[in-house]
Amino acid sequence: MGELDLLLRPHGFLYEYNEAGSGIEIVTPGTYYPWITGTAGVSSGITINAGAGTMTVPQTGVYDVLFKFVAHAPVGCLLRQAIHKNGSIVTELKAKRLVPLGDEIFANALSYDPVSGSGGASLFAPATEAEAIARLKNQDRSYVDFQEGSAAGGQKVIFTFSANHKAKTVRMYGGYVGAAAHKKKIAIYNYTTALWEDITARAGANSLDDDFIDVGASDMTNINNGVREYDISGSGMYHDDTLDEIKIAFDHYSTGVTSHHFLIDKLSLFLAYSEVIGVKTGRVNLTAGDVLDFRVTCGEAGFVYVHVMEMMARRVA
Repeated sequence: MGELDLLLRPHGFLYEYNEAGSGIEIVTPGTYYPWITGTAGVSSGITINAGAGTMTVPQTGVYDVLFKFVAHAPVGCLLRQAIHKNGSIVTELKAKRLVPLGDEIFANALSYDPVSGSGGASLFAPATEAEAIARLKNQDRSYVDFQEGSAAGGQKVIFTFSANHKAKTVRMYGGYVGAAAHKKKIAIYNYTTALWEDITARAGANSLDDDFIDVGASDMTNINNGVREYDISGSGMYHDDTLDEIKIAFDHYSTGVTSHHFLIDKLSLFLAYSEVIGVKTGRVNLTAGDVLDFRVTCGEAGFVYVHVMEMMARRVA
């Protein structure tokens, strides 16, 4: 009879399982925003409004309430999560997590623009794309040598990365063997405008503002120590949500000389979002008609992408 009594008591379940991640936009940092993309699960007595993300309890009593939360959020953000009752935080049902550093990812394809036949040398060593990509994953003095193209308008070496979110940082160990006066930038592709954007401002006549260390052909030590790191977390559409990819390019926009080279030891991106997990269980007193919902906030504006969310409530006394 006791077990049957527990089964008949009011209980409710809201959930979401979304590999791509539904977005909760944090417009104002520090302000809590509700999760409203759930689906009603098995419930009895408790009124579920999935579109509003709410549970309304029918009876006054003691309830066990819990949430389980898996999401991607901006790196370095202090992500706060809490069950709210009638719009106010329930102290027993709040949690916070500092979002860890984003994953480091590596290129899975490379190409030249323009390609061979239109003025570009389009040569790199080692000879196969697969081996070159493998070498770019480690800082081990096993360089990939990209020959400068002779195109009058310059040439790009393009690196494509598979990524499920936009990136925050590009990091490169490498340098340039050629003429210091040649202009070299690192660029990122904007999928909205279909244009390449320089990550840093172009240098004009000042070669010291280039994104590559200029080194002599025999000065390999400088190349190995030549780490360059740039922020690429701007407001542009730098991640293709359909293809799940990001493109970075070495843009040599002077007229090229085929005896000049980019020598790269390692190239990687660090994603701007990282996984965070939150779980909280509490026993609280509720009054008939109380409305529960789940909300999150972050220390910076942006999106929190929900992959797994479960919210449950059951009257126990």
